Amino acid sequence: MKRIISIFTLAIAVSAIIVLSAAETNAATKYADGVFIRAASGKIYLIKEQKKFYISSPAELGLYGKIKLYNVSDGVIDSFANYTSSIVGNNARSFLKSPDGKIYLVENQKKRHITTLTELKSFGFIKLVNATYETINAYPDLTQSDYTDGSLLRLDSGKIYLLDNGNVRYISSIAELKQLGLKKMYNVTLDVLNKYQVSVCDSATHREGNVCVADSKPCSVGNGAGYQNWSSDGWSNCVASTCNSGYQVKDGLCAASTCDSDKHLENGICKDNYEVCIISNGTGHRIWDFINWTGCEVDSCNSGYYEKNFSCVPNVCSSDQHLENGVCVIDVTPCTVANGYGVKSWSDTANQWSSCNASSCFSGYNQVQQNGVWVCR
Repeated sequence: MKRIISIFTLAIAVSAIIVLSAAETNAATKYADGVFIRAASGKIYLIKEQKKFYISSPAELGLYGKIKLYNVSDGVIDSFANYTSSIVGNNARSFLKSPDGKIYLVENQKKRHITTLTELKSFGFIKLVNATYETINAYPDLTQSDYTDGSLLRLDSGKIYLLDNGNVRYISSIAELKQLGLKKMYNVTLDVLNKYQVSVCDSATHREGNVCVADSKPCSVGNGAGYQNWSSDGWSNCVASTCNSGYQVKDGLCAASTCDSDKHLENGICKDNYEVCIISNGTGHRIWDFINWTGCEVDSCNSGYYEKNFSCVPNVCSSDQHLENGVCVIDVTPCTVANGYGVKSWSDTANQWSSCNASSCFSGYNQVQQNGVWVCR
């Protein structure tokens, strides 16, 4: 009698399995390819080319959907040789995880390594099946011939190409990618991409043979180094960009040169003998001494600093002084009033001088306070 049972409650549910006993099987007929047999120990095998292939997990068994499963004796199990290279699974798309943690997409009976978490997430919610190396190796790798027109090929650099009429075209923007709609995308190596003719290269590159190369490249010139640029006519001549000591760039070459009296030759370029330099808390300059640059000499110091030993150092004043324009000034100083003598005082709080107050008056005048200020009347 045959019955339908449900086995294994796992991440991937196994479909209905038809279980038969050995007595229900025509003893005169061999177990056909594609059926499953189960030993007394519970191990399950797939019959392929009249050999047995071990099913390593319930999740792996779930790849086959509805199956016929025969309970058989150990003698029947032993009568089949081991099968070491089998194409397993009938579902259109499955995700397998190898013992070393690598994840593979199995589609149309071929596998492709998923190399990034970003790509894995792009499939949304998936059912991940733990599989043995034997199972993984049973699937052939996806090859160039498996990529169809309309597929997207993505390099490790993130650049994406569209496979179109046997050529690949660079997708230069997210907007262009969105215009293509939903497409299958494959992570590929540069070796795979180079097997196709590149119809459009990305900006600042051009195609040479079947490879996109940069439009500018370094080159060597006599007594220096240079670069070449690509145009529709091909590569330009090598143009000098830097020259060795004693040479300067002239007409695209490194030529021996002399400079005007107020200049000197440095790295192949005539430079002024005087230049501004940076000094802490001030400004300065340095001078070329025909061999090397001198140290940076002080021209001026910022407020609150003064020049000392070729540096700008903070001003520190005594208790009866304050700092004004980088100079220590006494807090009380004489000032002029009508008909007498006066003084004014510095206010640290207000950060300014007070009004001039009369300190003494000429003969015939007296000190009086007017609007808070002492005057002589």
